[in-house]
Amino acid sequence: EYDFGDSWMHRIKVEKILGQESSAGDAVKCIDGARACPPEDCGGVWGYEDMLQVLKDPKHEEYESALEWLGGDFDPEGFDMEATNKALRQF
Repeated sequence: EYDFGDSWMHRIKVEKILGQESSAGDAVKCIDGARACPPEDCGGVWGYEDMLQVLKDPKHEEYESALEWLGGDFDPEGFDMEATNKALRQF
């Protein structure tokens, strides 16, 4: 069950609708993207924005605990097109 109370909004643009003759592996494909997906249970839109502010300042009192909670390797600017398309192929 998805937490609809967090107020996330997503924009999806359909570029092309292919006929049934297309291969199933290419049925859904991401051709552009930006930034990392916010982590699960980060406090919604507002909590994520607060976390991003903390991550910008290594001297912030919550910086180390935020990194630990994120597993130490979260890059909010990162986007992995290959991983995204691999996940989409699972559908």
